[in-house]
Amino acid sequence: MAFLTQRIIQSVLKLPATIKATQVRAEPDVVVLPVRAGVSPGGKPPVRIYLGTENAQYKAERVFIWSIEQVRDPARVYEIYPMKHLCGFRSRFWLTGFTNYRFAIPHFAGKAGRAIYNDVDQIYLKDPAELFDLDMNGHGYLAIDPGDTSVALFDCEKMAQIWTLDDAKKGRKNSLQARASSTRGMWGKMAGSWNARDREYVPGQSGVLHYTAMHKQPWHPFPNLFVYQANKVGDVWFGLERGANDAGFQVFSRENPSQAFKDLCNAAQDPQIISRRNDSETTKTVLSNQTGLAQLLEACSARTVLDCRISAATPGSILRFPAVAKAGIEQVVEFDPTAHSEQAASSECVDAVVCLETLDFVPDDDIPWLLRQLFERSKRLVYCEVSNKPASQYLANGARLDRRNRPVEWWQYQFELVARHFPAVRWRLCIQNRQRVSIVEGNECNNGDAVVWVIANQKPGHTGQATALAEKLGWPYQVVRVPQILKSLLLVMLRNNFGQVEPLRPPWPNVVVACGWWPTRVARWIKMRSGGHARLLLAGRKCGPVKSPTDTLVSCKHFQLPIHERRVETLLPVHPITESRLDAARQRGQQIMDGANQPRVALLVGGSSKQHALTAADAAALGRRTLEQVRAVGGSLFAVTSRRTGNKAAAALAETLHESAQLHVWSHGEANNPYLSYLAAADILIVTGESESMLMDAIATGKPVYIYPLRQRRYGPWLSLGAKLSEWSRRQPKNRRGTERPQQGFEYLCSRILKREWILPPRDLDGLHRGLVESGLARMFGQPFSSTETPPPRTADDLGRRLRVMLAQPQEENGARKDDRFSRNLSIET
Repeated sequence: MAFLTQRIIQSVLKLPATIKATQVRAEPDVVVLPVRAGVSPGGKPPVRIYLGTENAQYKAERVFIWSIEQVRDPARVYEIYPMKHLCGFRSRFWLTGFTNYRFAIPHFAGKAGRAIYNDVDQIYLKDPAELFDLDMNGHGYLAIDPGDTSVALFDCEKMAQIWTLDDAKKGRKNSLQARASSTRGMWGKMAGSWNARDREYVPGQSGVLHYTAMHKQPWHPFPNLFVYQANKVGDVWFGLERGANDAGFQVFSRENPSQAFKDLCNAAQDPQIISRRNDSETTKTVLSNQTGLAQLLEACSARTVLDCRISAATPGSILRFPAVAKAGIEQVVEFDPTAHSEQAASSECVDAVVCLETLDFVPDDDIPWLLRQLFERSKRLVYCEVSNKPASQYLANGARLDRRNRPVEWWQYQFELVARHFPAVRWRLCIQNRQRVSIVEGNECNNGDAVVWVIANQKPGHTGQATALAEKLGWPYQVVRVPQILKSLLLVMLRNNFGQVEPLRPPWPNVVVACGWWPTRVARWIKMRSGGHARLLLAGRKCGPVKSPTDTLVSCKHFQLPIHERRVETLLPVHPITESRLDAARQRGQQIMDGANQPRVALLVGGSSKQHALTAADAAALGRRTLEQVRAVGGSLFAVTSRRTGNKAAAALAETLHESAQLHVWSHGEANNPYLSYLAAADILIVTGESESMLMDAIATGKPVYIYPLRQRRYGPWLSLGAKLSEWSRRQPKNRRGTERPQQGFEYLCSRILKREWILPPRDLDGLHRGLVESGLARMFGQPFSSTETPPPRTADDLGRRLRVMLAQPQEENGARKDDRFSRNLSIET
């Protein structure tokens, strides 16, 4: 369904996306970036920027403002006006939630001076003051095109004669733009670098980068309306977001809150109000009991508690709740965030912060700084409850405090964004929905008591990847082997909440790590049995889609799976090969290769798969070509086959190599396979290109690696369908402006099928090989051997840190245990 159609239906039916009347604004807020401390003011007028935005764009809005902070003139003032939920506008046929706001800028700017307009899907890469100070040559507005005002510089005095506030509220976008462009001399040409769309971006030259393809916007504002695809210039946006996250950047603050928060304070602090109570007190008592508040307080040894509440809406101390009273609390400090007194700004620290039904009423823009204030005042625990039930709190003076209905994903993002800077403070958020309670928590593993299970697979490669992921987390783990027998298969696949899958028993772990089809299904069953508390870290092509905001998926880019903010893409699978394992195997490898000519070349042979074939003839050609190239450099050859090579291919390879090389043929249950010894002792490694795991192991050694591609099979019906769906989902039709139109129709249907992973696209191994070659990690077979060539230096491995952040368990950089982190690893089997 087209994006515009869905937006119209949402508005007409007044679905939850619509905004309550008490939440609209007469005029936009202003965010002021003052002259930086220690810098003398330059004397130039403030740069005024009006930003068209909406609730779903909260990530883009924050990064947009942060981008200005990075490139602005420190001696100048910048005033940024986020325009959203403005009252009186007829928005039912708008493509975005802010389509017509730009035409009201002359009114909001007082019909005087200049103002820049930007859509929220943009970032500044150069100082906006350069755009603001351009010579307008008497024009009323500058834009790259008369009908494209997504970035525009307005002369507000002149444009006020073209657009009135009433026009902006009731008119249509195209007719209003046509009115301005048809007025003689009103439009002036602006350099394209100030509105560089996705494909027009030029590093170092573009002043504004505009992400126009809505289904490729890196921050994924509408996950229910699009199946998002990768953006080639998305890294520019992600780099800014990482900078904002690391700096703890927030748009508003306690000292400079939004106007909506000021209105809340005025309503809640009216000296004449006496709150009218309802049955919410009972609800809170039950909810606190259900979510284990008393046990949390005891586990954190909390003796002093900060009671955060809006006094006018929630009178009475939290000690009146049995869940708190029986926890042995010695002191309760009251904190009302809406109070105008010094008490609201106090920085006294306590053991725990408890916030019941307070955040419900706080505006979206002010949640980040209020959460930070709560975390700053807590030593051990932050516990919050919110309700998404459509209810309001009435005060005796007639004021109404509306609850803001916000999804779990929104709350999780806000908490994780703040909590990453306070890894020692455990947190739990309980969200009361209509029929159930959702619990999201974090930092509970940072006290050293984390319980991590690794679900083992009958395929050693999958178990190795899962173990490698667990080791990157830096916590002790237990390897749990669950046999794939009929009883377990039925219980897991039917998601039965009864019966027992051996050897799994509660208490359930904090994190479950799994790779491969069967282990990932077992992991999802554990999550269900744990009541959703267990976090999942899943890897592999067949691990399934993201089904929970606490799941984290790791997959390779060449799998061609739809991107997701909870999916981490890597170039290769995570490898279990470590320096210590290589050192342990090197002595045996040197003994095997003792006396052999250098360079010593190891050939790692995979085998046939669904997409590639290794017949006897192919194996013979592989041996012959490899021998020719090894002889050309005067070296020696050592080869090892694998489980997939097959008897016929192994025999053909042995016949070809004969006595010219040393060949080890894989056999089931063998104990002396020299595979790891070859990796450790060889000078050059040749790997058949269909084996991702062997490529991964070879590249992990840091030695020269050459890829020998196997012959590709003709796709079967299922893989052919997956390839076609992938192709159809990536069609890029253009609209009349030449930009990529929003995903819709058949393109959207194919993308949705792939997102649900009902059908998987084939692995793009050619793309993998290109990526490895372009990264300097490998070369294609056929190029001259060089044992002196060294791959590019390894960058710091950031995957473990990133996974801990996504699992809501950030650690201090120096807090990871390096010496004993694997000493307590256990193995559990039936």
